[in-house]
Amino acid sequence: MFDINNAMSNVIQFPVQRTVEKAAAEKKAEILYQKKCLYAEKQTEHYGEKILYSLHKQGFDVDSQEFLEDFIFVMESFKSCLLRNLGVAHPLQKIQHKLHEMLDENDS
Repeated sequence: MFDINNAMSNVIQFPVQRTVEKAAAEKKAEILYQKKCLYAEKQTEHYGEKILYSLHKQGFDVDSQEFLEDFIFVMESFKSCLLRNLGVAHPLQKIQHKLHEMLDENDS
């Protein structure tokens, strides 16, 4: 005869609590990541606008295509610096060491 109680005791229970906790931790980590990225972006915009305004006042041609391309690179580098300080990866961080080595070689 089939005993339902005995059959139920052989069922392995899915660890629902650990799954919920893991999902909550992942969500919390994602929110923190987004906040760090947004903070670095806002700081980059804030200081970038001030620098751009100051350079314009001093007579630099901040509207030229070449200047804007260079300035955007500098601001992206600044954002990369802030993100690294916050523990967040940025693509420019990968080439920063290579650039540093190239500059050191040129100084020798």
